[in-house]
Amino acid sequence: MEAETIRFDENLETVAFEFAQEIPAGSDVVIYIEFDGIHNDQLAGFYRSSYSDNTGEKRHLVITQFQSTDCRRCFPSFDEPALKATFSSSLIVDRHLVALSNTAEISSVDIEVDGILKKHVTFQTTPKMSTYLVAYVVGELDFIETVVNAPLPTNSHKYPVRVYTIKGKAEHGKYALSLASKVLEFFSEYFDEPYSLNKCDLIAVPDFAAVSMENWGLITFRESEILFDKSSSVQAKQEIADTIAHELCHQWFGNIVTMMWWNDLWLNEAFATFLGWLAVDWLFPEWKVWTQFLSNNYSQALALDALRSSHPIDVQVNSPNEIGEIFDAICYHKGASILKMLYNFLGNKVFKDGVRSYIQEFKWKNTVGDDLWCHFSLASEIDISNLMYSWTRETGYPLVTVESECFDAFSATMTVKLSQSRFLSGGDLQEDEDQVLWWIPITVVTHLNPHTPLRHILVDKSAIITFPYSENFGAYWKLNYDATGIYRVKYPSEQVYKITDIVSNHPTTFSPGDRLIMVSDMFSLMTAGLESITTFLEMILALENEEDGIVLEQISQRLDVIKNACYSEPEITRNGINKLTLKIFSSKVAKVGFDFAENEAHLDSMKRTLIITKAFTAGDKRVATELCSRFRKFISGNTSALHPNIRPVAYSAFLSSSTPESAESDFQVLINLYNNPNTPAHEKEIILESFGAITTPAIINRILETLIFDPDFLHAQQDFFSPLFGLKRWNRDQHRIRPLLWEWLTRNWDRIYAGFTVGSGTIGVLLSVCLSGNMDPNFEAQVQGWINGDEIREEQLKLAERNIARALEGNRTAAKWILRERDNLAEWVSSI
Repeated sequence: MEAETIRFDENLETVAFEFAQEIPAGSDVVIYIEFDGIHNDQLAGFYRSSYSDNTGEKRHLVITQFQSTDCRRCFPSFDEPALKATFSSSLIVDRHLVALSNTAEISSVDIEVDGILKKHVTFQTTPKMSTYLVAYVVGELDFIETVVNAPLPTNSHKYPVRVYTIKGKAEHGKYALSLASKVLEFFSEYFDEPYSLNKCDLIAVPDFAAVSMENWGLITFRESEILFDKSSSVQAKQEIADTIAHELCHQWFGNIVTMMWWNDLWLNEAFATFLGWLAVDWLFPEWKVWTQFLSNNYSQALALDALRSSHPIDVQVNSPNEIGEIFDAICYHKGASILKMLYNFLGNKVFKDGVRSYIQEFKWKNTVGDDLWCHFSLASEIDISNLMYSWTRETGYPLVTVESECFDAFSATMTVKLSQSRFLSGGDLQEDEDQVLWWIPITVVTHLNPHTPLRHILVDKSAIITFPYSENFGAYWKLNYDATGIYRVKYPSEQVYKITDIVSNHPTTFSPGDRLIMVSDMFSLMTAGLESITTFLEMILALENEEDGIVLEQISQRLDVIKNACYSEPEITRNGINKLTLKIFSSKVAKVGFDFAENEAHLDSMKRTLIITKAFTAGDKRVATELCSRFRKFISGNTSALHPNIRPVAYSAFLSSSTPESAESDFQVLINLYNNPNTPAHEKEIILESFGAITTPAIINRILETLIFDPDFLHAQQDFFSPLFGLKRWNRDQHRIRPLLWEWLTRNWDRIYAGFTVGSGTIGVLLSVCLSGNMDPNFEAQVQGWINGDEIREEQLKLAERNIARALEGNRTAAKWILRERDNLAEWVSSI
């Protein structure tokens, strides 16, 4: 029977069919729906992606991106993660095109459609899966392949792994293919569960809003996240490894076992992040990824979660438009950090046993967070559900304060009283904000046990711990070894001075992870008003001779935060901050040089890149001159003169050195490089970001008002943000750039909003870029007036409420500590 009426609800994104005859509840019913649609250009649903081939001719492919709720853009469906189904798909395409889906092709038959010969491609029926994982790709594609035959578990099977690219780029997928085959073997053994499909395709997409997407058996990536060639940097090499490991982990954690609803998104994303890093550490132990994890994931999570506007990991989601906002550092990075904390507490074997039993019980099903904790409880015989409750259901994390210490020479022990409270980067913690008690695994290292931490558990508001100690020369003790726990530590002043002195005179006493977290903690305590900026800066100065590149990265990040917050402070203060940065980094440039050895250690290359970049941004004229010289040789055809690792900073150095007379011609040099068909996608992103270094107002205006809105100029819509990021990162006149970005956003809001998919998260990213860092005391009132000044705009901006709140709170926090520390900062930097 046919439906008598069809009703659409655009707000709920549903369609209702009404029939003349009642259909009894519980009946088995087959519904046939005829529908058609158009491939959109919004990077969501079943969309059209544009690219230029190696001759410069514009071509297209069509591809899907369904997460979170865009399967319904392609076909009517019960588009919720818990409503799993099997999918039998077929595609009718032009004969010369490649058609791909989640499963292997089982037939391809020539057919005639409107007098044109095409082919009808049919795919195997999928396993039971969620709609957001369904995927299709159609285009002119090449591929390379290998075969995986995982030795474990014993019931594993052989299957092909392929990397697909647009024509002419397949060879650049070799690194990714090698990684993918090894990572698939790693996860098959780790989960004790074979890969569940009979093929695994990874495809490089020219225009892709997400970085990557774990579609089952057909994983999609931005080209820059999977293709690697001689023009790629070491940073790109690591990002590709991280991204591939993350998405392949999802083939088990997320695809076989899926969260019940989006509030438990962290079950998918936090696990794929943590276990992805575990896989990369297995592949490349020399990369020291867990120290890098602290500088990146862990630090990002703690910075965001110290805001009042943060949210729990397990967060309520009420509408499709709210989902995009929770794909953030809380879901990914805080989630991964609490899993790392639990992993360190339980140990690898118990953790792995819990994961394996969880997958076996819930294979092909949906779960909630408590299901996972239950399996860790069974594996460890500890009530993990109770221990982890506050970590996932509450906002924030604790500050552990050392209230007192007492050394007993007779028993050779140190007794320390600890307390816990919520940490807020803005300070002024109110009583009603401090009602949560966290389960905190406390680790202690001393001069007696520098690398074998003693373990304690803090579960109450305060507690006393005792550990072996002696007060001989060089004695010390420190909490939170290698940041294995998620908390800040506040020591008494005399303990801070002792640690700073040891860092200055015997820096390797502490592990790189410990030195890194000291910098992070001290800076955060300063913003909260719990330490002075001079204490923080003295610690930075104590690390002047730091040689570990990952620790230097953390120092760089914190100095950048101060520099960015002080963009409108007097020039003498800003110059003083630059002088401190130069004191740490410029002296190292002569030591490391500008040339990269062919087989140089990965971390050495990353450190050299950091040192050169920071010396340039702090105003080292010799470094700027050398970078410009190398760029000119590079652009003249000597590609070896400018290593890929330092091309981003060299492009920016070249543009920032432009004079009013040379600005147009210099800018055109970069545009020509961008438009060159042989310039790889990752290089195009770098070039667009370097546009932000230009200081000529007319060119900046052309970039913002014309170029990034021009589809004939912008090779990929995904790159819309790159020049905006560049203006915030590279432009030396932030006093002008920050209000300019706000004015640009408000003036162009309607066409910006029309160009992006609602709920995709891109609007939130844009607002964060344009709102964060503006210290004008009237700015927040301007923002609120703009939001509330138009009912339609007010409704549009609801999908980015969290992003707006975070940006404005971050501005308030920075303004507050600057007001408090302004004189101290000015006095201290004047003595550099």
